Amino acid sequence: MSETREELIARRDALIEQLQGEWRTRHSFVYPLYTALHFTKLMLMVFGGFIFATAAIAVVANLLLGNDMSHVSVPSVLLLVVSFLASFTGMTLVLTFLVCLWSERTRSIYVQGALLSLRGRKDSEVSLEHLSHYWKPHDEYSDRADRRASLTPQWVGHWLELWELGRYWLYPIKIRPMAYERGHDLVQLLDQLATVNDEIAKRKL
Repeated sequence: MSETREELIARRDALIEQLQGEWRTRHSFVYPLYTALHFTKLMLMVFGGFIFATAAIAVVANLLLGNDMSHVSVPSVLLLVVSFLASFTGMTLVLTFLVCLWSERTRSIYVQGALLSLRGRKDSEVSLEHLSHYWKPHDEYSDRADRRASLTPQWVGHWLELWELGRYWLYPIKIRPMAYERGHDLVQLLDQLATVNDEIAKRKL
């Protein structure tokens, strides 16, 4: 027997009640380090390719121009490029790790009433009464007014599981369960809530 719209609303309110309060980030080095390594790898591929190409072009151009290159050897050029890239990689890794570590520790989620936000920031507020799985932007003004958002699971089951709260007017809120003290409880409640809201929306049709 299917639930009535009133029963669904009551279940939604009960889920919102369970979400109340602060969902604190977990003090862990694993995710910030993984993110820093991934970003550094991408930067090294792009920047390394550019440096090697620039060095090769410079050597070839000097040879074509007839410049004396007897004092320059291939091993010395490679050593210079590798040394530069090693320094660049080290600095990029350390700086990215520190930024990610700080960023993760300042992304606690707060739920007050029917509003979810990052550390109480007004510009990140999402209405839990309008959270769904299938919502699509329809009108920017009304979406801003009622703070609609859609919950999209990504990488589910992976150790770096990721869920995304997509909003029409701002960048999405990305939630990794492993980054929160009770992260799996958080996404499970949000998933159930979005499902209930989808059912409530169908009853309006």
